[in-house]
Amino acid sequence: DGAISGNGTGIYIRSTNDNQVVGNFFGTNAAGTAGLPNTVAIAIANATSASTNNVIGGDTTAARNVIASGVPAVSAWGVSLDEGTSNRVKGNYLGTDATGLVALPLEIGIYATAETSDTFANNVIVSTGDGIRLGWDGVTRTTDTDIQGNRIGTDATGNKLLKFGGGSGVSFLNARNNLAGGSAA
Repeated sequence: DGAISGNGTGIYIRSTNDNQVVGNFFGTNAAGTAGLPNTVAIAIANATSASTNNVIGGDTTAARNVIASGVPAVSAWGVSLDEGTSNRVKGNYLGTDATGLVALPLEIGIYATAETSDTFANNVIVSTGDGIRLGWDGVTRTTDTDIQGNRIGTDATGNKLLKFGGGSGVSFLNARNNLAGGSAA
């Protein structure tokens, strides 16, 4: 629980499993009201073995991470995942202040390359580019990822447009077998 701001990468999880990142402010001041961006707030990557079962955020307000930038000239990404399996990003505010009502946009909210079986759920995402981008690393495609219950381009209430820029809400770039949405509201 604290503020992690003004870095290249705020937290780097490399070739490790079962980590939790909960209740932090990334790329903001200590109050979560103004941007002090990182280049990437949280990076989960593979060096020698896949990073699996890592959780960013959670199902409670206390578990929520606030991940923001708010500085237009800075290319800031919220969560970057590369070559992992079964990682979960849920219940976070990406690109807003701590209230979820004021935009402090990121360039990309969540970017996953060569990932398998991830879950991105119940996040609020405001970005100048893509809210969620699934892609590949030139060899391995992102597959079997579930994207559900997110508010992309709105505030936390879903009633106010906060979208900046011309990116997509969800972008699939050579990704396969992924699910955005579902049958329930």
